[in-house]
Amino acid sequence: MSSLSLAVSVWDAINGGGGKPRLKAAKGYFHDIKQEDLPLLCEAYQVWMTFDEYVVIKGVNKKGEKLMVAIKASKRGNDRYRQITRERFSAFDDIPYKRLFEDADIEKGLARTQALFVTLTWPTKFSSIEAAWLTVGQYLNRWRSRLEQKYGRISVARVWQTFANGYPHVHGVLLFRDSSFQVAFKQEETVLHGETKTVYRIAEKEEFEQSWPGFVDVAAVTSTRGALRYCRRYMTRDVTRGESFTAPMYQGGSIQAQDLALQWLYRKRSFGVSGDFREALHDLIEAKRNSKGGQGTLDGDILPDWTWELIGVYSWAQLRAAKEDLDPGGGRPWVVSLSVDDLERLLHHGA
Repeated sequence: MSSLSLAVSVWDAINGGGGKPRLKAAKGYFHDIKQEDLPLLCEAYQVWMTFDEYVVIKGVNKKGEKLMVAIKASKRGNDRYRQITRERFSAFDDIPYKRLFEDADIEKGLARTQALFVTLTWPTKFSSIEAAWLTVGQYLNRWRSRLEQKYGRISVARVWQTFANGYPHVHGVLLFRDSSFQVAFKQEETVLHGETKTVYRIAEKEEFEQSWPGFVDVAAVTSTRGALRYCRRYMTRDVTRGESFTAPMYQGGSIQAQDLALQWLYRKRSFGVSGDFREALHDLIEAKRNSKGGQGTLDGDILPDWTWELIGVYSWAQLRAAKEDLDPGGGRPWVVSLSVDDLERLLHHGA
């Protein structure tokens, strides 16, 4: 396929009308996706992600002061999304190190842990790629509910990822608030690129294999640092590098391209963290949790006392045409202040 025909195909896949790429169009185009469709999907995602758009809002506070701003939209994988992700995980920076068990206690049967690494693999013979992505969340909730019925409260940090064939799998850290597990043995296992690592296995693994249709891998977390390293490795891998995503895994493309493209197509949050996950980590090291009150934004800031009205969503080209003093060569700022005249021109150009 020529580059021109590929470009036309990509636009056909995501054209939502008005010259803007839209997920709704992609969902219709990639219905019941197959592995051979992944190259075009990755291209379509790239076009959508790099198409900068701005959310325009108008606000007023109790003093009657008015403000009109255009805020760069956070799109899965773009610079704003990556910054928000980094800031969200900075909340874990103050978690101190603590070893959760000692190797010497394993042979004595005394080594126990309340923290586990898990990987849940989806079996390819169980369903199509699309059915897997549409139902994996339901199966994960059912799997977790069964564990909670047996072991009590669980705080979870999890991420959706994909294999080269397009099927999803789940990585996660489970913190059990009311139960602990026996660390039965340790062994050296081969990981990526032929490297080896020490993995600690628990005696109760069979309990974790119930109610999940595919393979389940379970390992003991040895320290709070290990849990945080695992979280950062998997949960920020797809959003902090700022790479160009142009090919799926089975064609030699990056893991990030296919992960983000499929998460986008099926509206999956790249990662999820229980609200009490940080508190549970603190409990493991018997530290007091510090918190601050107030209503917060996604960026972690305290919201000012303003009432906001949504005006609309506009492309960078529309914003640049409306705001005459916006430097077209000065980069694309995250926040742009608008005057009354700017807003009138924007509404005109965006009509």
